[in-house]
Amino acid sequence: MTRFLVIDDHAPQRFLIADLLRTIGFENITEAACASSALAAICQPAAEPFDVLICDLQMPDMDGIGLIRMLAARGVKPAALILMSSYDHRILQAAEMAARESHWQVLGSVQKPVSCEDLRRVLATEAGSELPEGRLSAPVYLNSEEIWDSLCKGQFVAHYQPKFNLDTMDYIGAELLARCDHPYYGLLTPASFQELFDDPDALRQLTWQMLHQGLRDLQRWHAQGLRVSLAFNLGWQLLKQSDFAAVLIEETSRRGIDPASIIIEVTETEELSDLAQVLGNMASLRLHGFQLALDDFGSGYANLQLLSQMPLTQLKLDQSLLRAASRGRDGLTVLAAAVGMAKSLAVTDVVLEGIESTQDLDIARQLDISTGQGYFLARPMSAHEIGNRF
Repeated sequence: MTRFLVIDDHAPQRFLIADLLRTIGFENITEAACASSALAAICQPAAEPFDVLICDLQMPDMDGIGLIRMLAARGVKPAALILMSSYDHRILQAAEMAARESHWQVLGSVQKPVSCEDLRRVLATEAGSELPEGRLSAPVYLNSEEIWDSLCKGQFVAHYQPKFNLDTMDYIGAELLARCDHPYYGLLTPASFQELFDDPDALRQLTWQMLHQGLRDLQRWHAQGLRVSLAFNLGWQLLKQSDFAAVLIEETSRRGIDPASIIIEVTETEELSDLAQVLGNMASLRLHGFQLALDDFGSGYANLQLLSQMPLTQLKLDQSLLRAASRGRDGLTVLAAAVGMAKSLAVTDVVLEGIESTQDLDIARQLDISTGQGYFLARPMSAHEIGNRF
């Protein structure tokens, strides 16, 4: 049964949230009137961990960000987190980013006073879509040993987030997403194997496993007449390897796949070492017809000079830009500026991530963004489901 901890110094609001959770169908709810009380509840010896923390940002003894950072510093296993505040939505957005930097799984944020619809919306993010009888599964976190065991046993599998032409709504390709098909826990998302991304050897192993699975599936789709593109997420470390481009080019050629149907997505990063090697690999891939995209643009580490040096064919706008745009004029201005920057750099293919409503789709079309992905259009699915549906 999902355990909630509601942290708010304002008693009426705290009682209201607890009542709303019970209305939705949850029963195991603990309340804390301040950050210190929350710390005591979370850190008491042999305490059963909380699954979801609902935390106010402004409290008298310590603000919500301070509490989150203190828990992370103490090595407390991150739970799912919902932030709330009566302050400007931009403060909530900044707080969400700070929490994610501390490796919390942030379900979302809500403005106070909180409504039942607000809670249902953010909790549905964790549950998948609809809340199954008002219950969430407790978070699962694999440790390093479990991650390597799953890697060695081939339990990591490729799922695919479909992408669409927003003008015609035609299916045009997909982004490969790694999942762990665990024999005990079931299908796990990256939130459950976060430790993998801190281990360069494990990350390299996972990346090559996903590349081979993705190329195999793309080869099969093309043979079935489904002429689509496939995007792979690659870390900076892999692009620093001198032979990376050559190995990928050889593998693609061996399978008879047109390189133009493969998009290599590089995530924004603050890691700028071995820049010449990375740009050399990028140039080599482009010369052989591969497409290159900068992923999650706007999520925090953009280096504009580096952006102008990359031989990009595509820019993917982080969903945080869309969330901000849906909240007001300031966010919409920032999103429009990002689209304009891409076009000024001759990157004509702009992809909007995180389309989750008709409002999001309208914003994309208003800004003349022609490609998008998100749960409103299609949820991630297996290779078999892709073949059957499209």
